Amino acid sequence: MVSYLGVLLSGIAMGIANIIPGVSGGTVLVILKVYEKFVTALSSFHLKGKGFLFSPEAWKFLLVLGTGTLIGVFGFAPVMAFLLARFELLTYFFLIGILLSSLLFVIRSVRIQRRVETIWIGVGIALFALVIWASARIPSTAAAGSGNALRFFTGGLISAVFMVLPGISGSMMLIIFGLYNDVLAAINHRELLSILVIGLGVIVGMLLSAKTIHYCINRFRNQTYFFVIGLMLASLVPLWKVNPSHTIVDISLGVGFLILGFFLGYRLSKGQRVKTPLIKISPRKE
Repeated sequence: MVSYLGVLLSGIAMGIANIIPGVSGGTVLVILKVYEKFVTALSSFHLKGKGFLFSPEAWKFLLVLGTGTLIGVFGFAPVMAFLLARFELLTYFFLIGILLSSLLFVIRSVRIQRRVETIWIGVGIALFALVIWASARIPSTAAAGSGNALRFFTGGLISAVFMVLPGISGSMMLIIFGLYNDVLAAINHRELLSILVIGLGVIVGMLLSAKTIHYCINRFRNQTYFFVIGLMLASLVPLWKVNPSHTIVDISLGVGFLILGFFLGYRLSKGQRVKTPLIKISPRKE
């Protein structure tokens, strides 16, 4: 019997995690032991026959989890907006530390069986560079319009793919696309149209990616996680905000916050590979 109060609290934790760049909502669900049910519920999506979308059990689970996630997002967004406005450099150093700890989490989730598999790290880096290049071609006007709506939808869609993967931060993708501050502002100012566009992108991204990710992790686990490692390594570059105007004191404080972020992220995910498998791996058919 599913404890829906527990699912609601898990959703709140996931929402808070998703609003913090570098923190993976998927990792939080792994730690709270509801990740496999989350992916299974998402992958039950279908359009066959008269039955629509999800099974009744999946509907209930996702509705409760989604409600908790919204509570977490709207409750914590003002905090992140304040930190980025007042302590930008320290916040980004802290996020780099969290991302490095998430990278360690993913590395601990794979074992090298064949060296050729590591080529997927390069594929991940190359795809990341391609996505950044493509996102720079999308109009970045702050005024409401089709170009801005397209950026919001695309950012929501792509970030949703990373929300499903443990160890990867969806909101980190929003920072990389230059959308994070705009999304925070939309949430804090209750700009419903922008929120709906982003939300639609997130929903579409999750539904499109869930089955694929579930299949890839089960059948091509190492290749998938090496690909993820490449994405994470490349995502460190846009987070480096140091410039000539920063003093040695600024950078020293930043390094301290980086270490703090790494320590907290490491403590959050410590031991999860052994105690809680990301997904049960089915024997591969030869």
